[in-house]
Amino acid sequence: RSLTGDNNPLIVLDGIPFVGSLGDISSSDIKSIDILKDASATAIYGSRGANGVILVTTNRGSKGQKPRFTYNGFTGVQTLFSKYPMMDGPKYAQLRQDAGNLYGLGTDETLDTNTDWQDLYYKPAMMTSQDIGVSGGTDGGNYNVGLSYFKQNALVPIQNYERFSLRIGLDQQVGKNFKFGFTTNTNYTVSEGNGIAAAPTLGNSPLANPYNADGSFKRTISTASNVDQGWVYTRKTVEALGDKYVDESKAFASYNNIYGEVNLPLSGLKYRLNLGLDYRTSNSGNYTGVGVFNVNAAAPSGAGKGNNQTYHWVLENLLTYDKTFGKHKVNAVALYSAEQNRYISSYMSARNVPGDFFQYYNLGQSPQADIRVDPNDQIYQQWGLMSYMGRAMYTYNNK
Repeated sequence: RSLTGDNNPLIVLDGIPFVGSLGDISSSDIKSIDILKDASATAIYGSRGANGVILVTTNRGSKGQKPRFTYNGFTGVQTLFSKYPMMDGPKYAQLRQDAGNLYGLGTDETLDTNTDWQDLYYKPAMMTSQDIGVSGGTDGGNYNVGLSYFKQNALVPIQNYERFSLRIGLDQQVGKNFKFGFTTNTNYTVSEGNGIAAAPTLGNSPLANPYNADGSFKRTISTASNVDQGWVYTRKTVEALGDKYVDESKAFASYNNIYGEVNLPLSGLKYRLNLGLDYRTSNSGNYTGVGVFNVNAAAPSGAGKGNNQTYHWVLENLLTYDKTFGKHKVNAVALYSAEQNRYISSYMSARNVPGDFFQYYNLGQSPQADIRVDPNDQIYQQWGLMSYMGRAMYTYNNK
């Protein structure tokens, strides 16, 4: 819907706009997901609902329920669904011979090599999810606590994602007229190898032999005509890089909702206060050693380091009137909402890092001329939103 703006849908978690992603929420904590789209979304959430709204409701305990412990887990293996359809060695060699004959260039390609680069690169990968929880309640309230661990390795070597999550939810009735509660979703995530390409081997010729005479892998390859040069991408060569390559991101996030609800003296009139307090911080770093992924063995090393923080709060005031008079029913809602989001991000990079052991942790050890701080990579953004909404519904005889 926009060429330059955000095209992501608005996520609402337990009634509060959510600044994280669905990946920040453990699937075992989700009770239901509802989708609002088109006019139904924009009518309630304004322009932010233009791309649709995802309503996520998390699990809660039940009043009067005895403590109940739950466990949900699985472990599995991922395999490649389908390889990219590529020519094998003989077909590719024939293509080049035909092209050379057509244009009078000739060719010295041989037919005795047929390397399946995808078979050398992709590998089966493990994934696991483990969740434990306890929920329960009394006559006046309920609670729900959950711990979650999730890890997924990729088919691409050294690439993986790991998440630790804690969720706590509480609702409590105080007397006849007051109720309060809170929900907190806190997680810590680690992503590794995001800079590794999903299919870098597609550029390597099947006519190129990746092996040395002793059976070990070469550093680079080329065909007989000295073309198709490239770094030897295989799972073994990538995994053997050790300190020569790293690309990782570590993030901590805490999303918190607090509410209070009171019945006012006028029968059917209720006031509710919703408060959302969110914080997310992320630190990322990457390092590529001398000659790594490059045909030139002397290509300089490079590193980068970034961090960002997001501070978000939302405050909602709702006044609701719900009353039935015989066959007549009136429901009216008035809302005032204020919201603010502050985002801070910085990034710096360097070349010619003096040793693999430095990686991205101390870029100041690089020559001063090779340290770069781009003003475009230093970001500070702050936006705020004030909203008003009113709705009234009248029903006569349930119609």
